[in-house]
Amino acid sequence: MGLFEDLRKLSEQFKQYLGHVKGEEQTKHVFVQPFLQVLGYNPANPLEVKAEYTADFATRRSSGQLEKVDYLLLVKGVPAIFVECKAVDKPVEAHDG
Repeated sequence: MGLFEDLRKLSEQFKQYLGHVKGEEQTKHVFVQPFLQVLGYNPANPLEVKAEYTADFATRRSSGQLEKVDYLLLVKGVPAIFVECKAVDKPVEAHDG
């Protein structure tokens, strides 16, 4: 199958799962990681995908801890794409920061 067909198939699966996924972690596992795989990334390979990455633009939380992005995608070992995930069952407007 090609990319378009793989994305169409994944979209159909996502429609079935939508009402059954709660919270950010489940959203990552059910929606984000399969999407990254269709794009050709292996979420388990730290040479391609780094989870919980502290980016150089990170801000500090009130606790003093730096914020992290959920995933950093690398292209030829170079940081290329940052992915921030939020729970699919929550309004995105609640996370405008």
